[in-house]
Amino acid sequence: LFDDGVAKVNQLEYDGYRIKDVYMQNGYLDAYVSKPLMRVDFGSYHAAVDYQIKEGIQYRVGKVSISQDLGLNNEVLLDDLSLKSGRVFDIKRMRKDVTNLKEKVGNLGYAYANVSPRMNKNHEAKTINLNYVIQKGVPVTVNDVLISGNDVTKDRVVRRYIYLAPGDKFNATDLKDSKKALGRTGFFEKVDIETQRVSEDKINLLVKVKEAPTGSISAGGGYGSYEGFMINASISDKNLFGSGLSSQLGFDISQVSTNYNLSFTNPRVWDSLYSLGVSLYKKEYEYIDYTQDQLGGSVNIGRQFFRHLYASAGIGYIDNQSKAEDNNESMNTYSGLLYDDQYQKMSLYARVKYDNTDDYYLPREGFIAEANIEFAQMDGDLSSDNLSAGYTEYANFTKLSAKFGAFYGMEDLLDYDLILRYKARYSMIFSEDQYIPVGEKLFMGGIGSVRGYEPYSLSPMIGDDERVGGTTSFTNTIEASIPLSEAANMRLAFFVDYGILTSDSIRTWDGSSAEVVDFGDISRASAGAVVEWQSGFGPINLVFAQAINPEDGDETATFEFSMGTKF
Repeated sequence: LFDDGVAKVNQLEYDGYRIKDVYMQNGYLDAYVSKPLMRVDFGSYHAAVDYQIKEGIQYRVGKVSISQDLGLNNEVLLDDLSLKSGRVFDIKRMRKDVTNLKEKVGNLGYAYANVSPRMNKNHEAKTINLNYVIQKGVPVTVNDVLISGNDVTKDRVVRRYIYLAPGDKFNATDLKDSKKALGRTGFFEKVDIETQRVSEDKINLLVKVKEAPTGSISAGGGYGSYEGFMINASISDKNLFGSGLSSQLGFDISQVSTNYNLSFTNPRVWDSLYSLGVSLYKKEYEYIDYTQDQLGGSVNIGRQFFRHLYASAGIGYIDNQSKAEDNNESMNTYSGLLYDDQYQKMSLYARVKYDNTDDYYLPREGFIAEANIEFAQMDGDLSSDNLSAGYTEYANFTKLSAKFGAFYGMEDLLDYDLILRYKARYSMIFSEDQYIPVGEKLFMGGIGSVRGYEPYSLSPMIGDDERVGGTTSFTNTIEASIPLSEAANMRLAFFVDYGILTSDSIRTWDGSSAEVVDFGDISRASAGAVVEWQSGFGPINLVFAQAINPEDGDETATFEFSMGTKF
């Protein structure tokens, strides 16, 4: 029977085997499940299905041993097994241990090794002894790598991410990592790698891919009391002409913003381990307290180190022109000090990233860890209010940022496609005792931060309406994602967000005297749900959020959506 409640007669007998398998996952190896007896009430169209079950003895694991002639250390192999002596026997764990042993033997080139668990039951002691017998077979090498399903993506692009080549000795871990690496590109909806035996000691690798839409018009937006209706769109392709090149031309428009960006990235220059990226952007944004006008660009080069580690460095330039909102009658005399910023910034960037997840948009296992550092050199003329407050120049500063994501699929444990996620982001600004423009500081709120609040709306404030930004921020979220519609590739994720923002004290000038203003911490939380849809245009997220602890003056937002984005 399936969860829809409709009787499938051809599945009734198989349900008996499924029931027995559940008992065997809990130590009842002698469990007996009878054939189904189905009684149908044709008046109500309801049916009752009966199974007779005898549990028998619950067994625990006794002695566990391994028989092999490969020269592997049995103690190391036994330590890696999940079904250990003293535990209640679980056939699912035993199958997982068999798979892991096959992988370890496969790393020595034995693609067709056989691992047979031999069980010896002791009814009186209620224990079962396990002996895993490994038959290694013949070591094999790769004869050829055959790729299919890549109608757009060039063969050489696919081969970049396959860690086995013709002539290599077979390695099971390399095979598994190749599949994950192809999944992380975002080029493919489905990846499968099979082995095809062509002789006793040679195999072909059959790489079968189903391409995902990589060139798309991505869009996102939301509605809030401050920005009104927001929409952003971009024409992008992360696999341009099947070459693996990534490009994007985008814009972001709302009642308060008009932004444009153009970027180009080659992740594997001449099929090497080096990358090259170039970006340009123009940004105009009317924040709650001021208007920011920026023109900037950057160039970066990177390299892949080892299998999951990446590093890059680059240089960037920004010309910033910010002005206070003069038409805001509630703005006090600090406005000129805080928001009239005209400066140029030259920055050096460095980034290190580790990523061993199994999919680009919907990972079910693995970690993402990334650290960034920016060294910023500032140049510009301070306003008279800044000079009166005691500042002499714009501050050169260092900005550190990091993010971490952990993904864990629970299907093996629960037999249900539940995905647990934890995501965290941290940023900090270090500077000398000089003036840092508000536009360079940290804010919270919106997608990628604490949902349920307007983007960039959470900040330390002077008075009731002047946001000054922070110098340290930490946000994190816990998510649980479940299937919503398998046919439509839709999922439903529940989340809880929490963030905290702090700021150093600043010196201000109110037109007659200077003073030092100190700020406390700002902490906010929210909860809600996200409809995650892997559409033909790319991933679409519909966010429904509720602010948990808003305070007076907070700008909240109950709905946002995004398209074409990931963690």
